[in-house]
Order: sequence, then C-alpha cells, then structure tokens
Amino acid sequence: MKHLKIHIVLLLCVAIFTLSQCKPEPKESNPPTSVGTPAPITPPVGFPAMNIPADNPQTVEGVELGRHLFYDKKLSADLTISCATCHEQFRAFSDVDQVSTGVNGKIGRRQAMALFNLVFQEEFFWDGRAQSLEEQSLHPIVDPVEMDNTLTVVISRLEADSAYPSMFKAAFGDTKINEERIGKAIAQFERTMISAK
Repeated sequence: MKHLKIHIVLLLCVAIFTLSQCKPEPKESNPPTSVGTPAPITPPVGFPAMNIPADNPQTVEGVELGRHLFYDKKLSADLTISCATCHEQFRAFSDVDQVSTGVNGKIGRRQAMALFNLVFQEEFFWDGRAQSLEEQSLHPIVDPVEMDNTLTVVISRLEADSAYPSMFKAAFGDTKINEERIGKAIAQFERTMISAK
C-alpha cells in the first residue's frame, strides 16, 4: 500500500511536470503587414545604412500603390493638389516656390522639402518633428495650409475608387484601406527616390 502511494505521487509529479512544459505556440507579435513581390533597394556605394522598418518591407505592389497615392489629388480636400504638386518630379521632387501653396491658395509656412535619399534619414520635415517616413507622409494630408483634408474622407474616396481596393489587396493582403497602410505605401514609394550625383 505504501509503495502504491509513492507510485501515485511520482506519477502525479511526472504528469504535472510534463503539463508544465506544454506551452502554446507563441503568436507572432508583429505579423508582416505587407505581402507581395520583394523590391529591395540597393544603396549606392559609400552611402549610410538604410532606414526601412521591419513592418514595412519594400514590395513592388507597395511601391506602385504609393506612387498612385503620391500623384492622386483625391488626397486633398478640394481635389486640386497631390503630393506631387509641391514635390514636382521634374524638379527633383522639390518646390520652386519659397513657400509652398496649399488648397484654395493657402500659403504654407515653409518651402516643401526636396524628396530624395529619404531612405537614409531618421527625422523628417525641416524641424525633424516626424520620426518615420510613414508618419511624415500623412501630415500634409491633414495640414490646414496644405491638403486640408481628413483621413476619414481620404479613406472613403479611396474605398469608392474602382482601382484602389485591389491595389491595397495586392500590397497588404486584403482590401482594407486605413491610414496606416496609406502612410506605409507612400513611404515605400518615397524610399525609392535615391540620388547619388
């Protein structure tokens, strides 16, 4: 009888130990929010390390979506300007005016910065107030002297557009359109603007 109790206690100890070692599979803390075809950037020789967040890898589809958003006037309140209005491609994505002009002729506070080699930067805007390109890309949309829009309106316009849902699906895996994905796509496109001359 005494040996039986010892065996039962030992079996219980082994069972408890075994169960304590069973752990659920860890959940991925930050699952990738991009899907698609990788589009790695090759920096010119001698350039610093690139600043590409792990949760926003460069993809062909993400860059293409970002390019469309960059040139789309739907981002502005009155549908008259896009990012490219103040960052003109033929001027190295810069603005010739000393102070940029927003919707309804509103005069801004500063000249729009030239957009090149942003993939090597860690702070954005003249005063460095944005800590990521994803964050920076949304500011002009809501700035009252730039595009003077709301992200809610922008999202509604993009959802109503026949092309954008499928472009977001190609870039991010489903048709959901939100401010995070808008910022990520524009950032991916802007990171491709590299000048080594």
